[in-house]
Amino acid sequence: MRGIVTFAAFVAAYSRLGVFKLGPTGAEEAMRISRDGDRPATPGPHEFFTGDVTVKPLFGPAGSANAFGGQLTFAAGARSVWHTHPAGQTLIVTAGTGWIQQWGGDRQQINPGDVIWTPAGVKHWHGATPAAS
Repeated sequence: MRGIVTFAAFVAAYSRLGVFKLGPTGAEEAMRISRDGDRPATPGPHEFFTGDVTVKPLFGPAGSANAFGGQLTFAAGARSVWHTHPAGQTLIVTAGTGWIQQWGGDRQQINPGDVIWTPAGVKHWHGATPAAS
């Protein structure tokens, strides 16, 4: 996929989730399957992104989990604006070459398989390199 970088973005208050807890939870809920075609992608809003960005929701808060996630696809040179997250953000680079930068820090290259944790309130941006591949 030339000219594209894709991130899976997850935002959550992980410390309160018990994400890796094993064993019974006391709740017997059925699993849910969210089919790909039921979650349409939309253009990234211009107030949050520059360039061609597509946002596809993956999941929203469910039960006691205060988390949501999406797949963001950035065309070459597209990026987010400077922003923060009140509960932090995890990015997983799934395709292409991108950049991420924390306010006051150096821009860093990110590649498929990289996982980036940005703590709550840390100003940053992320996006595709001009020649994302």
